[in-house]
Amino acid sequence: MGNETLIPGENTVARNDIAQALFRVRDMDRETSLKYGSYRNYTDLLQYLMGFEGLANFLDYLRNLRLGGLVLDVGAGTTRAVAQLSDSYLGRDLTFGATILTRMKEISENLGFERTIETEVEKLRGVNDKSVTGVISFSALAYSAAPQLAVRSIDRVLIPGGAVKANFKFPPSSEEHSARRFSKTHDEFSDTFLKLGYDIALGEAFQFVTMVAIKPGGQKSISAKELLNSDVGAKDYLVAVRELFPSVRNPAE
Repeated sequence: MGNETLIPGENTVARNDIAQALFRVRDMDRETSLKYGSYRNYTDLLQYLMGFEGLANFLDYLRNLRLGGLVLDVGAGTTRAVAQLSDSYLGRDLTFGATILTRMKEISENLGFERTIETEVEKLRGVNDKSVTGVISFSALAYSAAPQLAVRSIDRVLIPGGAVKANFKFPPSSEEHSARRFSKTHDEFSDTFLKLGYDIALGEAFQFVTMVAIKPGGQKSISAKELLNSDVGAKDYLVAVRELFPSVRNPAE
């Protein structure tokens, strides 16, 4: 186990904020499940690839860093998308895991409970120090109750040179769904990554701001900006089409 203690002086406020956020999310999950009979999160691989502005080159970078390395999906919901990513050509030679906040039955049909950890990002309980090659987070990191703690937690588990790719929805308007009121903007995370010495790059596409952050200490082979730009406009979404519609030929074959 790694060091999971909160920063001195921030414990009381942070613990209260995190506890309230966990209660809110789990309450929403419970209400949705009672209303529909299941957790209605249909996020799939195609949405991941579009929302992240592509993943092919990002995953290639992680493969080159450590073959078979662990890619952790933080806040993976029902884990449907990360399971599809793991099974796709894009996920070759990498190991995928996920963190969740609610132990939903749909997970057993997707990534499986044996590859998921029920923990908040501010602690990442059960994830060892420097055991993760890369982190992805699809519009989930933004809901962290304590962004600085979340970034330090991710930094704890990442290997030197490891990378993060996360996206954040544009700041919500007052007319949008009330849940969006609790989302944070990217700068609350990127500022802390920068203070820790990470190389940061930001891009905008669709309704998202995408962030790539590379941890210092590894062999510098590419900048965060180059890594982000290499996936922009890429055609790896065609791999997702192959996964969702098996009759379509895999363009990578």
